[in-house]
Amino acid sequence: MSKHPETERGGPTTRSSGEGLKESKETLAKGGEQMKDEAARATAEVRQQGSELASTAMKQAETYAFERKEAGAQHVENFARAVERAADELEESSPELAQYTHSAASTVNRFSDTLRQSNMRELLDEANDFARREPALFFGAAIVAGMALSRFLSSSPERGDTTETSRHAGSPATATPSGRHA
Repeated sequence: MSKHPETERGGPTTRSSGEGLKESKETLAKGGEQMKDEAARATAEVRQQGSELASTAMKQAETYAFERKEAGAQHVENFARAVERAADELEESSPELAQYTHSAASTVNRFSDTLRQSNMRELLDEANDFARREPALFFGAAIVAGMALSRFLSSSPERGDTTETSRHAGSPATATPSGRHA
């Protein structure tokens, strides 16, 4: 025989345990629903914040790409002007070569206009199409562009340090034209 005879006979303890169990189940169910609601709200909030963050990042990337595209178009235009000046200088000594040089300058200038007028997606699509049509030419152009960029960057003065003497404490006599010491 147990110490609680009421439990064995189905007395008041059994009824209150059953009611307590029912209340516990209801409380747990309500708590589960509340947790689901809270999780759904939190998920929606995280999605919203993620969407806003992605939108902001995309706008910043588009702004940066536009600025770089404009700067690139300006560099190409400056190059076209330089080629045009070279063609003008060739007019007297070599008119045929000057004609080819003018034609090249015109092509480079049209490329500059295309850069300015196209969006980044269009430019990437055109580059991909060109690479598929002319892979050897594309690869060669990429190598030449890389070499030109490398030379340009290596010839540019370092920021905040434009003189050789400031780098080597007054020893300009031993500097070579490339900036290296002999």
